Amino acid sequence: MSSTWIAAGCALYLALGTTWLGRIGPGYSALRQTLSELGAAGAPHARCANYGIFLPVGLGCTWLAWHAASFSAHRLLATALAAGYLGAVVWPLDNRRRPRQVMHLLCGGLEYLGGLGALFLLPAHATPATAIRWFALSLLLALQLPPRWLPAGLAQRLLEAILFSALILTA
Repeated sequence: MSSTWIAAGCALYLALGTTWLGRIGPGYSALRQTLSELGAAGAPHARCANYGIFLPVGLGCTWLAWHAASFSAHRLLATALAAGYLGAVVWPLDNRRRPRQVMHLLCGGLEYLGGLGALFLLPAHATPATAIRWFALSLLLALQLPPRWLPAGLAQRLLEAILFSALILTA
């Protein structure tokens, strides 16, 4: 199976799975809350989110990284996404346990900083516009703002869309 199809499958599976899970999760808002909150400790459908959505996406990205060229933006991007999603499975969001929370945030940081680094490694013609790179950086910085300033769920979904689009284009 081609890498493009696997990358597209991971993106589509993630989008459909989290949309479905977000709709059946009580009180969940895709605009205000992040994807991690679907799999957070104590969330109603955490096992489904972690093992049914995040794990397959993380494994798919791991496969893409393994089969990519030795050093490429595609490999860095796939590795970064794999770190984020597999890290969310191993260390789900948990505000009650500080070490788990720190590891979860570290894996998320690896995903977004590695993904952003991969975007900046791509040749200018490989992305729709250089502005996309700066928009992604702006979204990453905006995620650091308090929730009242920006809907974190919306910012994260836009950033994920950019990263998975780049993964598909570079496959």
